[in-house]
Amino acid sequence: MQVGLDNVTSAICKSKLQFRLTNIYQNVGCNFAYQSSTLYSDMTDNNTDKKIAQLHSTAKQLVDQGKDDSTIISELCKIDNITENYATQILENIYNDKYNKKEFIKHVLYGSVIIIAGLLTNYLSYQFAIRSGAMSFLLIWGVVVFGITVLLRGVIIFKK
Repeated sequence: MQVGLDNVTSAICKSKLQFRLTNIYQNVGCNFAYQSSTLYSDMTDNNTDKKIAQLHSTAKQLVDQGKDDSTIISELCKIDNITENYATQILENIYNDKYNKKEFIKHVLYGSVIIIAGLLTNYLSYQFAIRSGAMSFLLIWGVVVFGITVLLRGVIIFKK
């Protein structure tokens, strides 16, 4: 059954994707008609996740080979007849993943160094106090807590 753009809001309850498509086309002002059963069957296709994973894998390989952005986008468009905007989004996702991996490594290293420095300072201060017969020593747990915070921030970035 063909549904016109004016009547879409009443028939749109099947999925969020249908609702988003309607809003997009209403904002653009296109005369839009689609067959809801075809759209729904496309969304439930089990191969969709595999296709997306394959596109991301191909894009990652092309980035690792050092290809420029325009070449990667054109290659992705040839593979599965996807739009240039979608290929650009895939490429941006690959770059974001690489950036997040670098940030994760940086936070883990910085956090570990700060924790070790804080613990070492506490230990050396305690040992100095014992050897010199002092009644007090320097205890700086704030540095250790800060190091743990930086380390946890790296883990959160990694899980994102």
